[in-house]
Amino acid sequence: MAAWPVAPLLINLGGSLLGFVATLTLIPAFKDHFLAARLFGEDLNKAFRRPIPEAQGMISGAVFLIILFCFIPVPFLRCFVEEQCTAFPHDEFVELIGSLLAICCMIFLGFADDVLNLRWRHKLLLPTMASLPLLMVYFTNFGNTTIVVPKPFRVLLGMHLDLGILYYVYMGMLAVFCTNAINILAGINGIEAGQSLVIAASIIAFNLVELNGDYQDDHIFSLYFMIPFFFTTLGLFYHNCFMHVLGGSGEESFIDSAQSEGPRLNPTTGKLEMSYSKFKTKSLSTLGTYILKVVKILHIVDVRSGMDEDGEYSECNNMTLINFVIKLIGPIHERNLTLLLLLIQVLGSMIAFSIRYQLVRLFYDV
Repeated sequence: MAAWPVAPLLINLGGSLLGFVATLTLIPAFKDHFLAARLFGEDLNKAFRRPIPEAQGMISGAVFLIILFCFIPVPFLRCFVEEQCTAFPHDEFVELIGSLLAICCMIFLGFADDVLNLRWRHKLLLPTMASLPLLMVYFTNFGNTTIVVPKPFRVLLGMHLDLGILYYVYMGMLAVFCTNAINILAGINGIEAGQSLVIAASIIAFNLVELNGDYQDDHIFSLYFMIPFFFTTLGLFYHNCFMHVLGGSGEESFIDSAQSEGPRLNPTTGKLEMSYSKFKTKSLSTLGTYILKVVKILHIVDVRSGMDEDGEYSECNNMTLINFVIKLIGPIHERNLTLLLLLIQVLGSMIAFSIRYQLVRLFYDV
């Protein structure tokens, strides 16, 4: 097994630590600039209504890109300085540049969403376009679209199955899923940056465990991206929810993450309660009425009915994970809710590792 490229990883870690300090410093430093540009909102989960800067995740994203831009030549120094490679690894270089291009597109999408409040269809289309550089790099460098069929289906499909163009469709859809999976769980301070931290830490742990495996180069390549992402996101997480989650005064957050579908603050108790959506009962289709009855029987939602000037109406709590947790445990302080949801994210990572190293034996030969 080849030795790990220790020097590039250490340089990457050092740059990431500097990125963490830079993110911590720049977010409060740019606060007034965001306010002057009218990129601010109100934290609906706090009694105060002072303007709070939005879109400051762009700062951590910019720091992340700067780290990796400066890091570009580091993995290839052996070719320039020590002259230990017989030929320059153009395929590895293209993978690095293509990945950075896709990340730039995704960061632009996030900033555009904060500024323009994009519709959901745009959030499906734009990540698909941003994934094209990665798909082209894969096509030119690898082009393999054959998968190993799980054991239960090998009688019908055989040992291997060539998906062809469907393989690229899957990877494009995966990019859309990954970008929206974070964005869809929002509404309380710290939850988006926090779950990104948990996922990044899980991927780093997986890469480290697999460094002695057959795909060492792939996991090292992943670490080049995930280590800077973890530390820059850690700086964002600090400002996003330090005073809310880690026990501070709770008077101010530099970043507003409250969304319309999020929970609602009870000013009397200072705790978060479920938010509700109101709609005309007659506007529900037959299928909608059936689904509402089923989820009500299962106690997934809380449904209320009444009459107003427009006729009979119904209300149900917004069917998000945040509201579902509040329904199960009752009104809760925001910092406790954030910590609970992050623990659920940690549990999800533990389940993923269990599937990868235990349950996988039921489906593949390992």
